[in-house]
Amino acid sequence: MTNLSQFPDRISNAETSRAGCRTVELLIAPGVSLVTLGSVLEPLRMANRIAERYLYDVRIVTESNAPVEDANRIAIAPTHVTGLETASPDLALLCVDVDIHPRVGERVRAWLSRLARHGTSIGAIGTGAFTLARFGLLDGYRCAVHWELAPLFQEIHPGLELSNVIFEIDRNRMTAAGGTAPIDMILHWIAGHHGRALALAASEALVHDSTRLSDETRARGRQALISHSSQSISRAVQIMEGHIEDPLPIKQLAELVGLSPRQLERVFRLHTEKTPSQFYREIRLHRARKLIHHSGLSIREISIATGFSTPSGFSKNYRQRFRQTPTRERLSQRSGA
Repeated sequence: MTNLSQFPDRISNAETSRAGCRTVELLIAPGVSLVTLGSVLEPLRMANRIAERYLYDVRIVTESNAPVEDANRIAIAPTHVTGLETASPDLALLCVDVDIHPRVGERVRAWLSRLARHGTSIGAIGTGAFTLARFGLLDGYRCAVHWELAPLFQEIHPGLELSNVIFEIDRNRMTAAGGTAPIDMILHWIAGHHGRALALAASEALVHDSTRLSDETRARGRQALISHSSQSISRAVQIMEGHIEDPLPIKQLAELVGLSPRQLERVFRLHTEKTPSQFYREIRLHRARKLIHHSGLSIREISIATGFSTPSGFSKNYRQRFRQTPTRERLSQRSGA
């Protein structure tokens, strides 16, 4: 186990030279999560601390060179304001959370595109993968996003290869699912430069001694909560999530998991307190809500994409679940209410 007392709080004056170290530029967008941002910063800081020299020169930049507010409206100031036009780091990471259309503009696109042409490693954490995909910078690469947003990502970018992992490093592209997943991605990156021993020491120092591998699958939310209770439910939910636009009849669903419709209903009621039909409708309505908030699809298109035969039926079910119509929710979301 790493003993933190053996590492100085600061790198000594004799070791303050940053010559030869790798530069990492974190471009933060408004609304970024401090948890996600810290998940990138802390492994790099700890690697420097353990090595007692600068292995990584980490810089925070913004598109406007001005401070931006995080998800809690705390202002974060950039550490470097030299301008994106001249910045050429070893790794550029776009740090975004929640918003799949963050307020980043042409300067960011031009900067990342220039780095891509020169073979620089480019990555994204949180919802930043949506922006990289929109800029065409994930074409031909595998990528990872938060499991809740995976269906939406595939809806918007059907031609891209989305991996069922917590982070993905594919050649010179790096993407992580958000939350604490960037810790594992950055530790993996550190190990590639300076060996697994340093990465493990940094992990232990961060009390993160259960380092996850790049091919570890994401926890599946509601599936993860019930998979230990019933493999039949876990399999049924997988099938439901794969058939949102074309919902399967419950009889067919039961056959696919090897149960009778009555047995399937009994096991769902036991573990979820819902019938299979109710649970299936919940999944579709939650998918619809994400599309309302994060896509430009019309309400009619969303009703079709989530398996409702008519917009009126979709609106009725949506209002019963979320206490307002899809149209009203979109108007409220756009007005910031």
